[in-house]
Amino acid sequence: MTFVYPAFLGFTVIAVSLVVLIQVFVLVKARHDLRLLLHEQNTRAIERVLVWKWVLSTLFVMLSVASLGIALTGPEYGQREIETSRDGLDVSIVFDVSRSMYASDIEPSRLAASRDMVARLLTDFPESRFGLTVFRGAATRLLPLTRDDIAMQYALQALSPDMITAPGTSIAAGIVEGLATIPGGSNRFGAILLLSDGESLTGDDRAAAQMARDARVPIVVVGVGSSDGSVIRLPDGDLVRDVAGNVVVSLLDEQNLRALADTSEGLYVRIDEPGAYETVRRFLSRHATGEAAFMEERVSRSPLFAGLAVFFLLLYIGVKVIRWRNLF
Repeated sequence: MTFVYPAFLGFTVIAVSLVVLIQVFVLVKARHDLRLLLHEQNTRAIERVLVWKWVLSTLFVMLSVASLGIALTGPEYGQREIETSRDGLDVSIVFDVSRSMYASDIEPSRLAASRDMVARLLTDFPESRFGLTVFRGAATRLLPLTRDDIAMQYALQALSPDMITAPGTSIAAGIVEGLATIPGGSNRFGAILLLSDGESLTGDDRAAAQMARDARVPIVVVGVGSSDGSVIRLPDGDLVRDVAGNVVVSLLDEQNLRALADTSEGLYVRIDEPGAYETVRRFLSRHATGEAAFMEERVSRSPLFAGLAVFFLLLYIGVKVIRWRNLF
């Protein structure tokens, strides 16, 4: 259970303590007055009725004050789904900038082809917001969600493996950072657009995709590369080699990418498939406006505790008003 206004818990403790002190004072005075009234006669039976009424009335008034105080703290417990209408599109672009994206099995290169696809989406979705995250061995957010196409175009043109010094490739890091770009509790449809050749050396990709699914953010995965693979030629003309000096051939890991899309309940396409761009565009278009969606919200328990406060107050009044053994 969490509290919206936890400071009221302290006031509740103080209020309950004051109620106890007042009730103790009332009991002491009532017993004193009773003994004076009966002139020190045997008052045990009558006092027993007095004490029992005091115990019950004190208990009920304490519970009433405590329940009211807790209601004022804004207690929240559990979650429930509410149906909302999604209107608008937020796309978190997660871009692989590992050196394997220099491979030219997708002309002119994997990097350039991916950049061109994103640029087309910016044109086709002018009212949508796009964010940009790049990853190699680590992930970095270049742009938050924005409608600033000029800033996005500049960022796309600057994409390079030199942006991140961490070696290796971690798709999981890219997904987690890209997911953090999309605000929770929004009525806009959120999606991650992942562009990668699927080679991942560190991190738990499936767990990251499951996080996206739990957040109801599908991953649109664009596989960039071919099953035959390609050597990786750097801008200076050198070929990428392994530690033994052998030329590295980079292959498209289609199995890994499909699994990410399936886990997140998203979409997988290969960038060189006929109609690949249209498939991605249609998927995003379907959700851009007017889709019914379910969002989770925390359940407020204030009405429950307010009701308990009234209930215990009525019991307190009943104990005070009803005569016991025709005495008081």
